[in-house]
Formats: sequence, C-alpha cells, structure tokens
Amino acid sequence: MFPSLLVCPVSLPPCTAEFALFCRNCQQSRRICNKIDKMYKINKIYSNLLRFFQINIAVLSKMRIILSIFLLRADLF
Repeated sequence: MFPSLLVCPVSLPPCTAEFALFCRNCQQSRRICNKIDKMYKINKIYSNLLRFFQINIAVLSKMRIILSIFLLRADLF
C-alpha cells in the first residue's frame, strides 16, 4: 500500500494560518510526502528484484548440482 493512500505523516498547517505561509507549508508537506512515496516505490522495486534474483539463483544452483551429479554419473560409466 502506497503511503499516499495512507494519511500523510506530515501534519498540514491549520486553515486559519496566513494564506502565503499556509501555501508554503503545504507545498513543503507535499514535497516530503512525495519523497516518501518515491522512497517506498524504489524500495518495493528493489525488494521485488532482489526476490526475483534470489529465486533464480536458487534454481540455477539446484540445476548446477543436478547437472554435476548427472555428469559424474556419466563419467562412471
């Protein structure tokens, strides 16, 4: 679940604040939330890639073991 779908961890300033200040604070808060979103997305992509390569490495190592056993048996005959 993306953080943008959750409540933003940065509290927005109250509406009673001066408009210019409110605008600036609001923009800063949005930038922080966008950075959190980007970090979350990057971490998610990285973890998925890592999981993909770990699965492939595990499969390749098993195939290498099976192949080496097969070749050893072929050498015995």
